[in-house]
Amino acid sequence: MRTRLFRHLVLMTLVVAGPIVPPAAAQVMRIAAVVNDEAISAFDIDQRVRLVVATSGARPNPELLRRLESQVLNTLIEERLQLQEAKRLNIRVNEAEVDEGIQFIEKQNQFQPGQLERALARSGVDLTTLADQLRAQISWSKLVRQRLRPSVVVGQDEIEEALRRSAESEGQIEVQLSEIFLALDSPERRDETTRVAAELVRQVRGGASFGDLARQVSQASSAQTSGDLGWVSVTRLPEAVERAVRDTQPGSVTDPVVTREGIYVLQVRDRRTGGDLGEARVRLKQVLLPLRPDAPRDAVQTQTALASQIAASIASCEDMDRVIADLKSRDSGDLGSVRLRDVPEQLRRAIENLPVGKASTPVRTEAGIQVLAVCERDTPNNLAQRRAVENTLGQTKLDMMARRYLRDLRRDGLIEIR
Repeated sequence: MRTRLFRHLVLMTLVVAGPIVPPAAAQVMRIAAVVNDEAISAFDIDQRVRLVVATSGARPNPELLRRLESQVLNTLIEERLQLQEAKRLNIRVNEAEVDEGIQFIEKQNQFQPGQLERALARSGVDLTTLADQLRAQISWSKLVRQRLRPSVVVGQDEIEEALRRSAESEGQIEVQLSEIFLALDSPERRDETTRVAAELVRQVRGGASFGDLARQVSQASSAQTSGDLGWVSVTRLPEAVERAVRDTQPGSVTDPVVTREGIYVLQVRDRRTGGDLGEARVRLKQVLLPLRPDAPRDAVQTQTALASQIAASIASCEDMDRVIADLKSRDSGDLGSVRLRDVPEQLRRAIENLPVGKASTPVRTEAGIQVLAVCERDTPNNLAQRRAVENTLGQTKLDMMARRYLRDLRRDGLIEIR
């Protein structure tokens, strides 16, 4: 569990940037902010900015550094609040956990022990800067897991609604999306935050790693997975975001998208048409009332009426078996297990959302009038899908609760920016 936590929190590709001009000693010692009597110095900001640049491959021009200072200060304020609240609740992070995180980063980058510290030092970053970041991330993760997660409940009706919406997305455009989210917790920071977002866009378009920047500066929980949101139907996105990503080509990044909650920078990694059925399988039984394609209209109506009566009489696959036996039709019977994607579209529409054991409405095909029943679905995948939906809904609720918790800490805290 702990290794998985570090995998999400701190995977890095260390790109050692050129040297950043060190600030004057007096500037380094200056107090930039005070959070409930705990100071954040200009040195703390300088070190975190260097860490962002070193791990993202961004080009450290004066404009980037100036913009990052504002965002980094905001991040450091939130980390102080998180650490203070964790301490108040007696949630501790021991040095072994932080060391384990550093060792994990070294292994992921195929570094020998101590090589990470030397790589950071070449960019002017002290290892304690990374250790402090890890300590804040781990403590907040523990707090959220212990204090908030037990109150997250996802109802079966919510899962069903999410599955229904997913089924409706068939044929809709879906995008594989990553995000950097900068919160707008105070109106006075709107303009500066917008400028930070614009500079991040410029850096990514210039070759900086979107994922590494997301890990370092994004304020969404997706920062833990490099901003990855997975596949999302564009029709389910907020209107402003939908407009931004709909025409964005794979591999490209949008301009900043301003919403009420904050500012998004979005990367479209890929796109596809929704409703890919993959390898889902169903076991089908059918009743076929044969009709020639050129059968007269009255014959079609008669057979359709009979098929409707048959469908209405079926409440289980055992009922289907009895009807098939009574008809003595060699064209009716058990069709076996088939991939849903291989079923002709006309029939697939009739059965893809059909409950197990229920009969479909009659379907006119070239062979005649068909009534189908789904006797089994691919239960493991279906169960996995429901669990995935439940996890996604639960994580969304948890993220919202955590953001509100942090917003309340900020509102109630004594924060002085100098």
